[in-house]
Amino acid sequence: MLLFAGGTCIGIIIKRWIVRKARGNNEQKISTSEQLDRVWANEEGRLALVKYCESEFSVENARAYNDSTKYREIKDPNEKMRLANHIYESYIGDQNSLLLVNTSQSIRASVADKLSKIPSEDPDSTVLDTLFDDFEIEVRRNLTDTFARFIESEDYVMLEPEKEV
Repeated sequence: MLLFAGGTCIGIIIKRWIVRKARGNNEQKISTSEQLDRVWANEEGRLALVKYCESEFSVENARAYNDSTKYREIKDPNEKMRLANHIYESYIGDQNSLLLVNTSQSIRASVADKLSKIPSEDPDSTVLDTLFDDFEIEVRRNLTDTFARFIESEDYVMLEPEKEV
């Protein structure tokens, strides 16, 4: 049994080495943050990362990052306000939420304060545009931490080199 486990470990190490050689070891030429951006922009990579986050019980970071990315792209203030409420309720405001993101109390209070001052009938797009800036930095930091482990995982190694960006 022990011999089998050792053989499996050696097999994984050899497989990682072969895949990295085939990719030209580009991963080491760019920062972890840039690697995250490239994997996130690729649907197969993003799904593999989300699956990995689920296995680490940290899927809230991937979901919050996904929602905040969508949030930045929205131009309509009313639609942006709807997503802002969803982000706040899902990841920041509800202390009992299963998707509560690990952020500082000052960021929670800042977002709550700004959100409470936005009139729902006529949302101010200038406030909405910067509402989650600090929160997104924290989420990205959390996700980058998970991503650093992901790139050493079998899930990352299994991404096809031509599809992994």
